[in-house]
Amino acid sequence: MKKNNPNKKQRSVTKVCDLYRDLFTFREQPIMKASIDRLMEEALKEAVDNPNMLTVTQYFRKKGVAESTLRSWRKKYPDVHERYQELKSAVADNREVGGLTNKLNPAMVTYSMPLYSKQWKALMERKAELKKQAKEENQQGLKVIVMEKFPDSPLVPSKSNKDNNKE
Repeated sequence: MKKNNPNKKQRSVTKVCDLYRDLFTFREQPIMKASIDRLMEEALKEAVDNPNMLTVTQYFRKKGVAESTLRSWRKKYPDVHERYQELKSAVADNREVGGLTNKLNPAMVTYSMPLYSKQWKALMERKAELKKQAKEENQQGLKVIVMEKFPDSPLVPSKSNKDNNKE
């Protein structure tokens, strides 16, 4: 019978739940779900604390995690997807404030905000819809608007010919 030696260190078994390709070494690295959760928490904290974090992938790239890996984690783990949505919202806040304070180009921010904010996306879709409607209405031909003459009132009398000659 084999006896356990109390002086011998026992190895702990770590359950690997996923592999990802490190951007710096291009090697497959094991990662646990708890580590993925920690990365998501740190990314959200970074976005809230650092107004210069302007893209969602900025933090993960620094950590060696590719955008494709992040996308697969979002598909695989619903809670990671929820945290990702919160991260997008925090980055949207940074971008919007940067555009409002002219630290970022407002036109560029306006163009890219629908990628980060559901409200901006809805706003831009509505704007495109109105533009399309206006274009369709203009293609129907010339519109003539007839305005009826308003009657004179004591508050707004009509101009007399004498008044017209003075000008």
